[in-house]
Amino acid sequence: MDKKILLTATILAVFSMLILSSCGGGNKKNTNDGLTTTFIGSFSSDLISAAGSGIIKISAPNGNFGTISQNVDTSRDSNFEIKGLRTGDGQTLVITFPNNDKYTYTATFKPNAKTTTVISFSDLIPINKSKWSMFIYIAGDNSLSSQALTDLKEMTAANFSTDDLQVIVFYDNKAAGANIYRVNGDGTCTLMFVLNEPDSGLPETAANFFACAKEIAPGSKYIAEFWDHGTGWDTDYDIRGNEFSSKSIAIDDNTKNGIRLIDLKHALSAFFVGNNTPISGKIDIVFTDACLMGAIEVACELENSASYLVASPDQTPVTGANYTSLLTEIGDNASSSAKNIAILIEKNYTQSIKDARWQPMATAYDLNYANDFAVTLNNYITSHSKKLSGYYNYDTAKQGNSIYRFNVPGSSMMYDLMEFIGDDFSSYISGDFDDFVISAGYLRSPNTSFNGLPYRTVGIFFPSDGTFSVGNKEYQAYGWLKFSKLSPAWYTHLLNIRN
Repeated sequence: MDKKILLTATILAVFSMLILSSCGGGNKKNTNDGLTTTFIGSFSSDLISAAGSGIIKISAPNGNFGTISQNVDTSRDSNFEIKGLRTGDGQTLVITFPNNDKYTYTATFKPNAKTTTVISFSDLIPINKSKWSMFIYIAGDNSLSSQALTDLKEMTAANFSTDDLQVIVFYDNKAAGANIYRVNGDGTCTLMFVLNEPDSGLPETAANFFACAKEIAPGSKYIAEFWDHGTGWDTDYDIRGNEFSSKSIAIDDNTKNGIRLIDLKHALSAFFVGNNTPISGKIDIVFTDACLMGAIEVACELENSASYLVASPDQTPVTGANYTSLLTEIGDNASSSAKNIAILIEKNYTQSIKDARWQPMATAYDLNYANDFAVTLNNYITSHSKKLSGYYNYDTAKQGNSIYRFNVPGSSMMYDLMEFIGDDFSSYISGDFDDFVISAGYLRSPNTSFNGLPYRTVGIFFPSDGTFSVGNKEYQAYGWLKFSKLSPAWYTHLLNIRN
């Protein structure tokens, strides 16, 4: 997303009150005080009867996303004691019966270890599997903080059945701490967990969120969304200065960390362990509401982790997706295939970008063909290596020159790269490309010539100067990427870049 901020402080204050009211956010001082408590409780006789004999497991994340758990043997006792539970409004316990039926119990836990609570069966909400589960990781502890609040409000306004779609949101903004919400599909959302101040720029934080969300909202199919600034693979945007580290998405201003592209698969690791693991071994869809993530480097890195990617190869407006319509449409089409849902997300994202009067396009990629396309591209580059040894004219002002750069340094349209290498690329790679790019929105102004569609729907790293060398940290970091292994001809050519 672009770094422009659209909301004034007054609007932000109004939206803050609305969110806290509709989503159960409560008192900010209370929800983000960082305190823990020992919760002393017991199960009522009706709950014990419903559970049957055996072990009831109680679990919850603590404020730092660690796991707190307690087992209760119903044949011996009905009492339990959970230490280190994070205090605050809306904290949630997951209660698993001996037959593996799961329930949530949500309450306000205060820092008072002497309080004893009896939990009855009627207090529990069953955890059911929906057709789709969508987990949205809002890493808004940066210049997008106000927009994070706006988009959470949009999500809350969506209309869908939780049998079709469950939506869990990790919400981190400039305020202290972070919250996890369940969007209920009826104009409300529920505060599920209150966390201490997280580092949303770490893959471990995202992985912990996805694991937590998967436990309370399992689905037959999954969508994981990363919401924030994105850089594709552009070290010019590395906010840690000279430490090149292939930044990708989810930048936390407090820690100056961002989830590196090579760590995205680790951020998604929760989908491939434990219960409710996708049968295919891949999550169904990854959606990035962020800039510059529609790049070949991103696609190759995610090829083994997801079936489809929806992203934009260029910068996107700060408003991002229209979540009210997006979540409603996914719920209305929950019986559709993963491919069709990916296309649906692309169409909604494209329309949202168009509504913001912005030019870049959104794209849906079939990641099952990302590696094949990268290998084909490598073979094409190899066969045109003589042309790659020359100089080029790098102009950011307009399309039509040999290399057109997107709105930031270090990111080029795939079309312009191939046009620079040679002029027979279309027939050479069209088959693999058509398998890889399954849907794209082309946003063109009447006076703009966009030759080479649809090849402009994929980005590739094209550095803006000739500073690469074998010993350069930036060059070495690019070598960590899977794409550099699949397309060594391009990786080698980066040493020859001249402006």
